[in-house]
Amino acid sequence: MKILPGNHQHIGTRFEQQDAFAFGDLSDAAFLAHGGALAVLADGMGGLKKGGEAARLAVRVFVDSYLAKSADESMEDALERSIQEANRAVHSFAEEHGLEGSCGTTLVAAAVHESGVYWTYAGDSRLYMTDGQSLTPLTEDHVYAVKLDRAAARGRIEPEEALYDPQREALTSYIGARTIETVGRGSLRSAPGGLPDGGFTLLLCSDGLYKSLPEEKILEAYAQDPEEWARALIDAALARGLRSQDNVTVLCLAVAPDNSMQTERDG
Repeated sequence: MKILPGNHQHIGTRFEQQDAFAFGDLSDAAFLAHGGALAVLADGMGGLKKGGEAARLAVRVFVDSYLAKSADESMEDALERSIQEANRAVHSFAEEHGLEGSCGTTLVAAAVHESGVYWTYAGDSRLYMTDGQSLTPLTEDHVYAVKLDRAAARGRIEPEEALYDPQREALTSYIGARTIETVGRGSLRSAPGGLPDGGFTLLLCSDGLYKSLPEEKILEAYAQDPEEWARALIDAALARGLRSQDNVTVLCLAVAPDNSMQTERDG
């Protein structure tokens, strides 16, 4: 397969960029053969101190940990190990600065391999997949709203109570706690029916994107070139002119079928 990366980022109307991101070494053919192409995004928790530092630390530790993967370690195990190491690093950072319980970040990571797509996450940064025709979410936000909406659907609370709860947007899992409350994970295998036959693009984004653009507008901006799509998404979010536009970060990995794992970037 051929893999083409793209990314774009903007500070929004905030005073500090608290999003961080990285790709793995997309030129290392030996690693790609067993570890795939990695993309990681973290969004420092804006209401907490040192969120930007937490995000940058989480991304750095996650990538370093994942790139230490051996050929014998499964991709699922490598992703799990890496998110736990990132959490320990951010938690230690918080303890060192007297900020335990008030310093953290979301994180979402995805790896594309000949055998399929694998991902892990904590928080409300998202991973989507698209073939250009539809947009499929691969993550479920770790926010209190999910629990509220499920309780409302079961008749345990009134729908209005769920909708207007002041804690609705509160994270229920994140990187930087003593232990991660919930680790999201998943995979789609390359077996027939598992992945789009004609290729696909993965989209990793911070909440500054999807809280500005509804999913239909995200899909509407789609371009086959991942760099073009990333820039179009940021431009569309900023064009809304929101006074409280959050930091917004987009990573894309466009995947086209081929006989071998390759990465390339024109120009």
